[in-house]
Amino acid sequence: MKVKILTALAILGIIAGIISAHIYGSAPKPPPPIAMTKDPFTNGVYANGIVEPVQDSGESINIYPEVSGNVTKVFVKYGEFVQKGQPLFQVDDSVQAQTVKQLYHQMQADYTKYQELLHEPRPQVLAVSKAQVDYAKAQLAYAQSNYEKLLNSYKLNPKSVSKQDLDNAKNALQEAKENLKVAIKNYELTKAGAWSYDINTQYQLYKADKHAYQSALELLKRYNVKAPMSGTVLELNVEKGDYVSPSGVYYTYTHSYATPVRLGQSSNGELQVRAF
Repeated sequence: MKVKILTALAILGIIAGIISAHIYGSAPKPPPPIAMTKDPFTNGVYANGIVEPVQDSGESINIYPEVSGNVTKVFVKYGEFVQKGQPLFQVDDSVQAQTVKQLYHQMQADYTKYQELLHEPRPQVLAVSKAQVDYAKAQLAYAQSNYEKLLNSYKLNPKSVSKQDLDNAKNALQEAKENLKVAIKNYELTKAGAWSYDINTQYQLYKADKHAYQSALELLKRYNVKAPMSGTVLELNVEKGDYVSPSGVYYTYTHSYATPVRLGQSSNGELQVRAF
């Protein structure tokens, strides 16, 4: 019985081997031949390059910022059509904005000082100067009266007034006369107003501060990078937080720069390959 079972298994193994050899030994049917299309161009140049729109005038424009700093906001997307003057991205301008504010207040202070010099004397200042003259006149009148009384008394009776008191009264009278001269000179200077030299110097200082303010304000506008022309965003390598400079977007890992934004123009939407 055991011999019959082994004989049957052997026969089955032989049959399975013959069938397997037949299946895996037969060659696969080859696929049908591919139909080749005819090249429509008799002459052609083949190259690797960048696919971009056919430019209406010149090539595409690479846009770089004129200032350095971290990008705080990006206003456009890849493939978006932008108009001339439309903001593309914003560079951090907090420091420059503070500088503009300080220069503005300095300019305003210098202008106020210039106007004060130009409109001198102010009525209030002139009134004070006039009051000082009146006070000096009153002091002179008092000193004159006091000296004359002592002098007349001395002439009547030299023992009624000491020589020291008479000399002190005389000195006080002379001092009052000099004080009146000073008060009158000060009043005349105040009434004449500021010197032309001081006015011109202050005006030149105001002009210098105004120029510095306008220059800083113009530089502040450069932190908002705008499109110099209308076109499509063909390349956008800038994101919020990136550091940009006039050299481009700086990549820390590769230590290289890339073009922040590239714009192209095309009126019919056609593409071309520009090889480098």
